[in-house]
Amino acid sequence: MGASRLAVSTVFFLSLTLSSSRAAKSSCIQWRKPGESVKISCSPTSKEDHLYLYKFCENFPVLQWDLKDTFTIKAGWEPRVKTEVTETKGLIITIANLTAEDTGYYNCQYKVLKDFNLVVTSGAGSVLLVVHVFDQIDAVETFPLILVVVLCVVILLLLSVLVTMWILRTVKSMHINAVRPVQRAHPSDVYEDMRSTCRR
Repeated sequence: MGASRLAVSTVFFLSLTLSSSRAAKSSCIQWRKPGESVKISCSPTSKEDHLYLYKFCENFPVLQWDLKDTFTIKAGWEPRVKTEVTETKGLIITIANLTAEDTGYYNCQYKVLKDFNLVVTSGAGSVLLVVHVFDQIDAVETFPLILVVVLCVVILLLLSVLVTMWILRTVKSMHINAVRPVQRAHPSDVYEDMRSTCRR
């Protein structure tokens, strides 16, 4: 259940972080089991001179590359991270022996110095990685919970509709009673009633 909640949280963070059109077009979700590997393809252009692979909410990059021969891999990741330069000067980063702690949003960032200003572009090749043990136990445990949540939402919606209708009907009736004119007896009617009484 903990891994399931982590996966849902990660998907939510994805919707918040993928704000640029370039990121939205090139990002994807990768589901993996513990022990498997994932490949992340970063594609810098000829205008950029440095490539970085960041994991969401971490200050130091998992990997950085000067687009030539120098690779710098974050401490503790070296045995699991492999790199491969493609013919188009792209970079394929393979992370092996995945664990649940590797779950997160991996963002390719491209940097270049222009007119003494550092220009950063992110998104192309970014991946949302979810490492989770897929089994029937999680599905059996999760389904009743989802069903209960859906039923509660439906009941709350029905109650809100009924309460709204009752309030509107009450306000309408109060408005009608307030606007309805009060019928007052005309003096001539009172005079006629007195004459008829005296005749008797």
